[in-house]
Amino acid sequence: MGLLITTLRENGQYHTMRHYKSALNSYMRFRGYRDIALGDISTEEMQSYEVYLRSVARVCDNTSSFYLRILRAAYNKAVEKGLAPRRNSFGKVYTGIAKTRKRAIPVESVREIRRLGPLQGLTPKQELARDTFLMCFYLRGISFMDLAYLRKSDLRDGYLHYTRSKTGQRLSVRWEREMQEIVEKYRLQTASSPYLLPFLSCDKASGGGAPRGQKREGRQRNRQEEARVYHNAETRLAYHLGKLGARIGVKGRLTLYVAR
Repeated sequence: MGLLITTLRENGQYHTMRHYKSALNSYMRFRGYRDIALGDISTEEMQSYEVYLRSVARVCDNTSSFYLRILRAAYNKAVEKGLAPRRNSFGKVYTGIAKTRKRAIPVESVREIRRLGPLQGLTPKQELARDTFLMCFYLRGISFMDLAYLRKSDLRDGYLHYTRSKTGQRLSVRWEREMQEIVEKYRLQTASSPYLLPFLSCDKASGGGAPRGQKREGRQRNRQEEARVYHNAETRLAYHLGKLGARIGVKGRLTLYVAR
């Protein structure tokens, strides 16, 4: 699985790579960081891991399923390469997607979030978290990944056009005044960026007149840096949204998922 993670990184699939690393880290904690041969990944082994996830790690059904699906995908790739026996080691563990309770908040709470600003003592980072939540809300529950990677060229003819990274579905949303106000607020931060919002501010240069090999290495470094910046932005936003939610008395934790 380590080789698969390396391949994902080299291909620039950093978001998927992080998921695979999380699943591998979880499984290795279950194993006490002892390696296991592919031929020993049995039905009983996966059932024991599932029990660990639910009773020791205490993750929800969907998180348990998520880790098991990743391990299954990695195992199937090993089977395709002739590195593991073809058998259904994952047939008796849950790998579905359980229906979750909608984590919505009252409309009045959204109004309170809109009213927050510098006059109410928000720091610039808290204000960015507030604006991000509102943009997700205005754009019909867009995911943070899709929001962060919106390009200025996606906005044309009074509509925002983008493709959902999760499903590949092409969407168009009417561009409203409230959305433009948020974009205008960060115009200086995005002046030299192709992106609409200021989450990915790393240098996009790829080597100029450098030889082809160096250009390729430069592009890969840029992708790695962009992935790092994205992950850090996501973490900071989650922290500051939690603080904002507590400030206005939202029941439970305020997250971008609530805006969806």
